[in-house]
Amino acid sequence: MSDWRAATGALPFAATAFLKERGLNMTAAGSADTSAVTLPTTRPTRSRLLGLPIVADFAALLRFFRDADASVAGKAFVLLAVAYVIWPVDAVPDVAPVLGWLDDLGVAALALGYVAKVVKRYRAA
Repeated sequence: MSDWRAATGALPFAATAFLKERGLNMTAAGSADTSAVTLPTTRPTRSRLLGLPIVADFAALLRFFRDADASVAGKAFVLLAVAYVIWPVDAVPDVAPVLGWLDDLGVAALALGYVAKVVKRYRAA
């Protein structure tokens, strides 16, 4: 027990207000009244994880790549765009300060636009 608590027997006003906002009432002896506090007892489930937008979009993108009826050209475009952005050999070398990055940015923007359109169709599936 710290000196200020032993001397006063209570928490400072700011700490008391903070705890009261969260449903804890401190008694003069310093023990917490936790009767009003409810703590979560379950862990997040898979359905909560799939509720995240990025996870749902990734799952839809996987459904697109696994779909046999989907456009082969579309799948190839997405894969080639990712390879182009990662690959060190570009149409305009990255040594040129701004121009070298603009071609990567343009290809990435086209690919992301296409992926966003495809994900909308495959999200509900």
